[in-house]
Amino acid sequence: MNRPSRSRTSYWSAILTLAIHLLLFTSPGLQASDRAQAPTPTPIQSLDQVSRAVVRLEVFGAYRDPKESETTHIRAGTGFLIDPTGLIITNNHVVAGSALILVYLDGEERPHYASLVALSECSDLALLSLTGGPYPYLAWSEEKPTRGAEVYAFGFSSGQMQRSQGEIRAVESDYDSNIASSLETIIHTAAVSPGDSGGPLTDAQGRVIGVNYGARDRSGRAVTISAREAQEILARLQRSPHSESLGISGEAWEEGSRSGVWISTVQSGSPAAAAGLHIGDMLLGLGGQAASDGDSMAGYCGQLRGWEGTEPLDFEILRSGRRATTTTGQFTPVVPDRRAGQVTLTPESLGPVGFLRPAAWSDIAVTADEEDGSLNLEAAPELALFEETLGTALLTINLPTDDFTGVTPDEFLDFLEFNDYCQDRERFPHLHVNAGVRYEGSFDRWQGCSDGSIVLYNLVVRSQPGGQIVLISYFSLAVEDELSFHVLRHSLRPVAANAESSQPAAEEAENNSNSARILAASLNVRSGPGTSYGRISSLAGGQQVTIRGRNSACSWLLVLLPEGDEGWISANAAYVQLNAACGEIPEAAAPAPPPTPTPGPRPQPPAAPAANSESSALDPNLGCFLFENQIGTEVTITFTRLDRPWNITFQVPGNESHAECLEPGRYTYTLDAPPPWNSVNGELRIGAGDRFRFPIQER
Repeated sequence: MNRPSRSRTSYWSAILTLAIHLLLFTSPGLQASDRAQAPTPTPIQSLDQVSRAVVRLEVFGAYRDPKESETTHIRAGTGFLIDPTGLIITNNHVVAGSALILVYLDGEERPHYASLVALSECSDLALLSLTGGPYPYLAWSEEKPTRGAEVYAFGFSSGQMQRSQGEIRAVESDYDSNIASSLETIIHTAAVSPGDSGGPLTDAQGRVIGVNYGARDRSGRAVTISAREAQEILARLQRSPHSESLGISGEAWEEGSRSGVWISTVQSGSPAAAAGLHIGDMLLGLGGQAASDGDSMAGYCGQLRGWEGTEPLDFEILRSGRRATTTTGQFTPVVPDRRAGQVTLTPESLGPVGFLRPAAWSDIAVTADEEDGSLNLEAAPELALFEETLGTALLTINLPTDDFTGVTPDEFLDFLEFNDYCQDRERFPHLHVNAGVRYEGSFDRWQGCSDGSIVLYNLVVRSQPGGQIVLISYFSLAVEDELSFHVLRHSLRPVAANAESSQPAAEEAENNSNSARILAASLNVRSGPGTSYGRISSLAGGQQVTIRGRNSACSWLLVLLPEGDEGWISANAAYVQLNAACGEIPEAAAPAPPPTPTPGPRPQPPAAPAANSESSALDPNLGCFLFENQIGTEVTITFTRLDRPWNITFQVPGNESHAECLEPGRYTYTLDAPPPWNSVNGELRIGAGDRFRFPIQER
């Protein structure tokens, strides 16, 4: 038998399902992951070991280059650990404006989450922090850099760790460029490229002599912030995180007859954010002086380094638009909230895959395809609001059961075109490893969707081992939503890894003579023996559970759940396979039945309308279905509310139709027919004014 057709929310799930057919937690990473051998609390002493303390950074946050009109949201860079507690050095321009900073340690594909501690815009330095440890780290060189000395640059410009050799050509004081104004820099010949930003420059013993810029200056020279300046700046930042920073990443720039500092990023919670500065503004004046001559940051840094942070600092900006305007204001000291990952997520699972979803997205619908057994989950703050107006964020996850060995994640994404719905897209690779399982694929970021306010992410990954395809669509309406997506995609994990208590339950099920294997793709677990009891969780196909008891009719089973709790599941042979006769299972006491609901008089169902008739005469406050029984025997249908104890059961004779109207809400339903037909169950949401056909057909 088939399920009803849905019209709005599951349209997006249907897109994923269509692609499939046509193409034929504890929170992870929040603590340091286990290592085979804990590092010693002494610094690295060998050049060949330097890579153990060099980290790859993946940064999420809005950034706009003055030469480009598009705003990007993902940046990459390099950093390195400077002590065993987890302090990391990198460039300001890599992490300024970040909402989330992911750190990949040497040899690990599972990210860690870093906190932003302090910034220095003029020296282009930033200090990050990891929890956990101890970590391998690098020591600063105490020797004065000299011309001709051998040096080595480390970084991730290619996406993989690279080391390049060169020599020092010069040491310069008061170095000024279009992105920094450093007090001491080292000019060298080692190769550096974008992506190497923030990596270390070391001597032959692996000691740090400087922090690299990732690009050559306007004269084509490779430039590094000297270790002496870096240490002085970092000591000052650790005492006062607010010094030398307004919370921006900027570049000296000229626009027409105006010159100033172009603002590429604005850090949330910073003095710049509090003063109302935006990405794309140009800072013309600071403290009554010109911010820049268009070539260097010397003017800006001269004023910023002289600001004690105790008095307001005047500024003037040029704001572009249809008509460019200048605005004045004052920077004032603030206490920024620079903690990373400020989103609230909660563990969730679908079949064999676990993940973290936004905690507020608690309106969830889980369905299983009756034909191929694929699983689908929808989650939102309010699914009905998305169905009606696209007025809320939405997450859909689909786990197909077909074998797509010859189909790549990129081929899936190529099929998921949204050119008619969104303005443009960018594609990014994805890779992480969690609990020994590798999740690799790609995701598209579609911008300007619907009325322009929605950002749509489509992620497709394949797990190894196992080869499970995971398809995710994620509708984002706010920066916090986008941040949650990036945490979610890195949280994908094998579901058994999230529950330590699941192993004893699995062992008990395997050794207990009274056990059952779940045959359905997804089976509801209820608080009591019957659909009038509330749903408390679900079990995925293939799971083995211990049977603790049964009801008197032997139609419901009390089972031990993987989490260690107990719940009731249907004993229908279409859903479960028992390894013992049901009558041999001891009877268990059922909890008190739920109270009889008193929802008021339920409207009488209207006469069954013709298939093409108008349904405007039906109550607009109810959702109505026309059940079309197309098999030659009577079908019993039960609808049960998920949010309160209420259900209704009715019969539809063979080859006849029946209309039924229900109050808006979330329901489970069960279709029961005698052999040779099996029972079917599922979930759906009913909205006010819904008018659906519900065909009941042979499969």
